Amino acid sequence: MDISSNTPRYERGFLPSFVSDLRSGIFRYKTEAAEYFNLHHTTVGRYENVDNLVRPPVDFLAALAMLWVEKSVQGADARDSACEHLLNDVNRAIRSEYYLDARPFQNWDDLKKTAKAYLGKQQGEATPHKSQTEEVLDPNMPFQAPPIPPQGIIGRNVALGQLAGLLAFDDEFAKDIQPVALRGMGGIGKTTLAIALSRLERAHQLFPDGILWTALGPNPTVRLHLDSWGRALGVDLLPERDEDACRDRLRAVLYHRRVLLIVDDVWDTAHGNYFQIAGPQCRTVFTTREVPIANDLATRERTLRVDVLKPEAALELLCRLAPEVVEGDKKLAKRLCERLEFLPLGLTLAGRMLVNEADVPSRMQRLVGELIERRGDRLKLLQSEGRLGLDEEQPASIQAILGLSVNRLEKIDQDRFAMLAVFGGEPLTWEINAASYVWECTVEQAEDTVSRLIQRGLVERHDERYWMHALLADYAEEMMDERSL
Repeated sequence: MDISSNTPRYERGFLPSFVSDLRSGIFRYKTEAAEYFNLHHTTVGRYENVDNLVRPPVDFLAALAMLWVEKSVQGADARDSACEHLLNDVNRAIRSEYYLDARPFQNWDDLKKTAKAYLGKQQGEATPHKSQTEEVLDPNMPFQAPPIPPQGIIGRNVALGQLAGLLAFDDEFAKDIQPVALRGMGGIGKTTLAIALSRLERAHQLFPDGILWTALGPNPTVRLHLDSWGRALGVDLLPERDEDACRDRLRAVLYHRRVLLIVDDVWDTAHGNYFQIAGPQCRTVFTTREVPIANDLATRERTLRVDVLKPEAALELLCRLAPEVVEGDKKLAKRLCERLEFLPLGLTLAGRMLVNEADVPSRMQRLVGELIERRGDRLKLLQSEGRLGLDEEQPASIQAILGLSVNRLEKIDQDRFAMLAVFGGEPLTWEINAASYVWECTVEQAEDTVSRLIQRGLVERHDERYWMHALLADYAEEMMDERSL
């Protein structure tokens, strides 16, 4: 028997086809599988639906793998080989972007133990479709979070654990958990971290009534966002007189529900406050670039600052997007990661651009060098899907995305921001006294400006010095040239 052709395989990251291959090798129809596992008749279909993916529990995958071997493989040698292949496949699925909080199986016996425990529980269930898993898989449960990026989520396990801890994900009986804010400069990965949270198996267990998501941007129409949440919850908000009434209605609806609320890209505390509607068993997450907004909506104690990626994670991200870049010259690829100072947005846009040049390796490597050497090329890297606060129908450059924060400064602070480029260096850091000298102002005035830059998410404090990200330094240098400062 040829195991390589007989063992179900699946394209990397394509979980529904893997589940379908396993299930169809055991049960002819999805309804047969649903009856065997004591699941709702729509659940197995949702596991296999590419457009409406609901991650099957890991123990369900284990049970399918075990049953497939028992039914489809004859002979000890063939069975050993099939078990090895399937164990690898199941663990590949667990390690993929779909499962951010699951433990891979150590061996086939480990998988079988989990599978048998799951089957015993499912087939011994006295009241069908009332388990916690089945509440999560209610087909009417709203799930509004954006999809995981094609390259997956890399290097965020520590931050994800911290976020889950702040939200008391380890305590299903916790009540009145206060909001958490994710704070950091544009492009640093706040939205991606929130998406990762929404995909945790634990999140779907804790919030069987749904996961709601909205992205506000600098100039939102708040009423439309509230209406969207109302429709998701089965509530008609059109008769309500204004945003305050919509907020109050949603707050009443959520009082007895378990919902995770994620409000992305908040630029104004007043906008965020309309979404402070969580009931006692709900949780709320805000994302913002700005310190005062994070502190107002979630307090400083419950604000998690999102940082750039670690060097090894940055290189992995670039490798997933443009593997030829890393394979062709790993040293040069590392230098590009360093020059982009490990910012996820910069790495993502660079990777997307470079992979399109992979069929002409010499050109691709030349473009890598130009990205390292030319600030204009770095700042012109494009995000094809547009950006809230900019023209959402047109690609947005890194320069424009970073400029959203710079443009909120008064002119004197914009000029002083630009002048920080004179410090140069990698990383770019300075002290207050040095800034005072460059800006030709008093130390007190320099302190005031630095404080405002920090509040806008443009500067961070590192020990006794202050730091600006390399791409922000590129932007500052561009501004300094344009303004002839």
